[in-house]
Amino acid sequence: MSSYTPETVNAFYAALTEAKTCFGREDATLEMLTLALQNLKDAQKNLIKKTETTPPASDPAPSVNAVPKKGTLFTSGGIRYRITKSDAKSGTAEVVKRTGKAKAKLVIPETVKKDGYTFKVTSIAKKAFASDKKLRNLTVGKNIKNIGAQAFQNCSKLKSVTFKGTSAPKIGKKAFQKTPKNCKVKTNKKMSSKQLRTLKKRLTTSGLR
Repeated sequence: MSSYTPETVNAFYAALTEAKTCFGREDATLEMLTLALQNLKDAQKNLIKKTETTPPASDPAPSVNAVPKKGTLFTSGGIRYRITKSDAKSGTAEVVKRTGKAKAKLVIPETVKKDGYTFKVTSIAKKAFASDKKLRNLTVGKNIKNIGAQAFQNCSKLKSVTFKGTSAPKIGKKAFQKTPKNCKVKTNKKMSSKQLRTLKKRLTTSGLR
């Protein structure tokens, strides 16, 4: 591993540790195990080899972090993210899953920082929180444009979902399947009636009634 960059090596070992923990859990579901393996494979693919460059002594290279590459996995605030657009000013990131001990409240933030750069959180990955038995209150950040298929499937304790944005995000198939029928949906007061109708239709199609 010494031939790869420390950042990608750390991401790989973090994914490996999470996979070992998941496989050691007695209550681990097939979906959880599959996701853990996929994250490990992604981390392996994202390993970046070091490039050896020695700048002239009279002209030292500036100490500035490079913008994280697309596909880079990292953790912030108990949430695992993946960079979906590598750009210093308009970069974006996707929520992959929660890390550590699950809690009843989950807030998907508007932005997240990595290596000094700010990325808009614009999507939630497929099966990101499927079968999360602890989740009760969910807040979806205003920059979320897409919620992946089965993202919150079988979250049997989900009581409320709050959408902070003014536009209805796209919602994948079965994203909210097998969630409680009495789950309350709250929206931004500035969301137009047209967007509200669109959101309700998409939620219904995804399984949240």
